[in-house]
Amino acid sequence: MDSIDVPIYKQSGRIGIDDALGELRRKERGGVLIQDGNRYRLLFAGDLLRARRAGVLNVQDVSGGEPVMVTTEEHAISHGLDLHEPHRTRRQFENILDYYNHSYTLPMPSQPSTTGTTTITKVVTRSEDLGQMLRMTGGYECTGEPKHFFPRPYVRAGDNCPRRPECSRADGSTPKVISSS
Repeated sequence: MDSIDVPIYKQSGRIGIDDALGELRRKERGGVLIQDGNRYRLLFAGDLLRARRAGVLNVQDVSGGEPVMVTTEEHAISHGLDLHEPHRTRRQFENILDYYNHSYTLPMPSQPSTTGTTTITKVVTRSEDLGQMLRMTGGYECTGEPKHFFPRPYVRAGDNCPRRPECSRADGSTPKVISSS
C-alpha cells in the first residue's frame, strides 16, 4: 500500500495533454486523476503520450485509464480504515482493495488542495510498486517500433524495452526506453 498526491482534473474541463504532461514533470508524478461526477479514473503519463500521438488534444478526451474506487466513511467503519492517515491502516487498505478488486482508491472525504493552478488529491494504491509508478515523472517511450509508451510496466530511461521481441528496430539493435518530451 502507498499513498501519493496526484493532480486531479474534472471531466467537464479542458486541459491540454501537453499542459498535463508538463504538470506531471513539475510535480514529479506519473499520473492524473479524472473526476466525472462520483466516478474517477487514473490516467498514466504513458496513456497521455499515446493519446497525444493519436492526435488527442485534451486530457478529458483520453479514453480508458484505471478505475479508482471511492472509499467512504461507511467503508472506513466496516473495514477499520483511517481515511485521513491511510498509512496507519495499511493492511486494511490492501484488504479492501483486494476485496473490491481495485488497484487504487480515493479516500473520502478527500480534501483536494490547490498549488498554483493545479488541484491535487491523495490516492491510495494497493501496493508500493503501484505507488512507484505514480512517482515516475512525465512518461517514457521505446525507441523501437511499433511506438509504445510507459510507465506500465515500470521502467527507467536506458533500460532495454521489456516488450521486446514485440518491438524492434530497423537496424537490429535492442530497443531502449527513453524519456518522452
